[in-house]
Amino acid sequence: MPFRFMAGRAESDLIEGRRGIHSGTSPPVQSGSARQWDLLHADALRALFENAVDGLVVLSAGGDVIQFNRAARRLLGGSRLSLTERLRGIPLAAGSSQTVEAEPGGAACEVRAAPTSIGGEKVWLLSVHDVTALRRTEQERESGRQEALDASRIKGEILNLVAHEFRSPLSVIGGYLSMMAEGQLGEVPPMWALPIERTQQKVEELKAMVNDVLTAARLESGRLQVNRQLLDAGLLVKLAAERAKGRVALLEADLQYEVSDEALPVNVDSHQLGIVLDNLVNNALNYSDGKPELRLTTCRTGDEAEISVCDHGPGVAPELQETIFERFQRGGGQGEPRRRGIGLGLAIARDLAELNGGRLRLAWSELGRGSRFTLRLPLAG
Repeated sequence: MPFRFMAGRAESDLIEGRRGIHSGTSPPVQSGSARQWDLLHADALRALFENAVDGLVVLSAGGDVIQFNRAARRLLGGSRLSLTERLRGIPLAAGSSQTVEAEPGGAACEVRAAPTSIGGEKVWLLSVHDVTALRRTEQERESGRQEALDASRIKGEILNLVAHEFRSPLSVIGGYLSMMAEGQLGEVPPMWALPIERTQQKVEELKAMVNDVLTAARLESGRLQVNRQLLDAGLLVKLAAERAKGRVALLEADLQYEVSDEALPVNVDSHQLGIVLDNLVNNALNYSDGKPELRLTTCRTGDEAEISVCDHGPGVAPELQETIFERFQRGGGQGEPRRRGIGLGLAIARDLAELNGGRLRLAWSELGRGSRFTLRLPLAG
């Protein structure tokens, strides 16, 4: 018997009603206008069902296909019998969902089931939605992600290789320069003293760049280990100030620090956090106009320890404040000279801070007045 919609019940009901005329059972009495409305309503339901964008399939309680629309025929194809077989594995439970494929390489469809009743008959209404484009997009996104990971891995390996290859000749050059400066290769003419000193400084700068590249490569590959230890945030500041003593004296800089009287225990890698603070301190010393002035402080902010590094340097240009922590960003705003280095220092500092569970940010900066960077670390315990 064909299944057709009519005013919220199956046409089979009407047929049974007609049969009741011959069987002695009285059919339902309808006025002419009510009968016309029923027919109009049935036509509207049939049109909605047949022309729905998504596929619609009506299954009997036993899982047999009763009716399906154009979209279902287009998406899943086949006859009523083959459609029944194709949908046989669909779990008939409210809200259930499963993806089926019309045929190998065909459309991927998400099929959802919902129980309903039509004309007093309990049936299942399946909605069939074409997810082929979505699946293709997901596959392309996954493929792109994998390609990016592969490219990142290869880049990290190349950076690691290049940095290691640079280390050996730099060590040799630095060794011979030290021997010359100490007179181990013979007396050094006075006019050579300054060139040798400057060359040694440049060698140290190159070594620092190589170390930055190595650290960046290890961070990108995820091979950098974190050796945590419990210590006070104030100790990190004191050690950073101690390491900077030589440069501070050479530049006649003014470096002050003030640590909180309150204990600020943090569970971090002291070496990695030392790199973070050294980077901030060295930037302040390198880029200050005139006599460098900087101040390091610690305090408690909620459940975090905060270390601030404040300087009175040239500041960060507004257009660079959002990108200052990106790799190979060397600072220097419009009309300003480019900074020395390869632009990895702050990027490495941020990544190391995050690797230790912290956050490094530029809290304030104004051209001609200076900058304040803050490092926040979760308090231990």
